[in-house]
Amino acid sequence: MLDVDELRPIVPHFLTSLPPSSNQAEELLLQRLLVGLCARLGRLLHDRAHASQHSACAFVPCRLLDLFWQQPNLPTKLIFAQWTDAFTSAFAQAHPPSPSEKAAAEIRHHYAKAWRLSELAAVAGVTTSQVNRAFAREYGMTAFEYLRRMRLLTALEHMASNRARVEPLARQVGYQSKKNFYRAFRSVTKLTPSQFNHLPSHRKRDITTSLRFSLIRHIGPRTPAGTHAA
Repeated sequence: MLDVDELRPIVPHFLTSLPPSSNQAEELLLQRLLVGLCARLGRLLHDRAHASQHSACAFVPCRLLDLFWQQPNLPTKLIFAQWTDAFTSAFAQAHPPSPSEKAAAEIRHHYAKAWRLSELAAVAGVTTSQVNRAFAREYGMTAFEYLRRMRLLTALEHMASNRARVEPLARQVGYQSKKNFYRAFRSVTKLTPSQFNHLPSHRKRDITTSLRFSLIRHIGPRTPAGTHAA
């Protein structure tokens, strides 16, 4: 998961993957596990939001865990889904996204689109020069480098789970030619797609994880809502 806006989409898949509880003891165990997961996720996302800020924040990541005890008759999975909605809404209200975060979220959701810098700047509510400066400050790269890495991360995740054909995969992630895909792939991974396919599973996982971590916002204070990054 790259950011809080990705939490809602993955929760239904996560809950579907969990086995159903067959008795009360299993339901209580599931509740304990999910409460612990919520607490950890809340702290992780909140700490990341304040990676370089040391100012006081009124948001309490664990406050919404009360939902698990306020509705004892509801299934734990349903309460977890409710917590996700409540947490992401409260988090967004307390931590409005910076211009680069707005643009990064659009890139993650529409990575195959042929973005223009002016379009990303419009999404972020800043000028084209400001959006690149904001990306450099908060992600350590330009907006288009972020786009390239997001496309390749998606490709690597597909390739790690199955032997996808390169040309259709290149088009799927936003490249109109296999040549451009190969060039971008090698630039980021130092490997060709064929070389990556022949790696052992743990090496594929290491490369994919490293690329995913590179896309996480890591420096720079959060820009308040209604203002523009310099």
